[in-house]
Amino acid sequence: GQLIILALIQIGGLGFLTLLNMMLVAFKKKLSYTNKLIMQEALNQSSMRAIAIYIKRVIKYTAVIELTGALLLSFVFIPQFGFAKGIYYSIFHAISAFCNAGFDILGNNQNLINYSGNIALNIITCTLVFFGGIGFFVICELWEKRFKWKKFSMHTRIVISVSIVLIIAGALLLKITENISWMGAFFMSVSARTAGFATYSLGTFSKSGLLVIIILMIIGASPGSTGG
Repeated sequence: GQLIILALIQIGGLGFLTLLNMMLVAFKKKLSYTNKLIMQEALNQSSMRAIAIYIKRVIKYTAVIELTGALLLSFVFIPQFGFAKGIYYSIFHAISAFCNAGFDILGNNQNLINYSGNIALNIITCTLVFFGGIGFFVICELWEKRFKWKKFSMHTRIVISVSIVLIIAGALLLKITENISWMGAFFMSVSARTAGFATYSLGTFSKSGLLVIIILMIIGASPGSTGG
């Protein structure tokens, strides 16, 4: 059951159009000219050749980011759950975080509350959620242009700028309205917009704090992202 959910999370994260294109290539099916234009517009690419290159990059970056996240999370979960279960938990939560799903399999309806003080898990999860939330186009551009701000497109500049402003503003407002740590405020600010993980129970939040969460949820993730 968990593996079925994990597969659906991964499918949703990669995007229906990405998977559809992969299937068309695999089965050597051809698109009509109209459908090609629709595909190009939806994936923000200049040609069908560019789409093929883009999809390869999406798969590569997804695999690298999720595997790196799983490897880092294993240092948190293996000591607690043992090797096999720790690896499985690490993979599940890495995919869930990067795909902005917010599903956990830790049980007892606690989500990540028991890890509110775990710096490593908080930082790793926030990083995965952030990269999933900014979108594949931005990730590709960050890597190809070596994080050089002046070379970024307008789309990438807007996504990164707005994301950082929302994270900082959300963390400050949550710290002001709620009795939580700075790390907790930061985590909840990152997660609220796109993922849904929680290191504090929302049932204990004030109406002011919940209003902040609601605003962040309404804004959501970047277009073309795993949460968009």
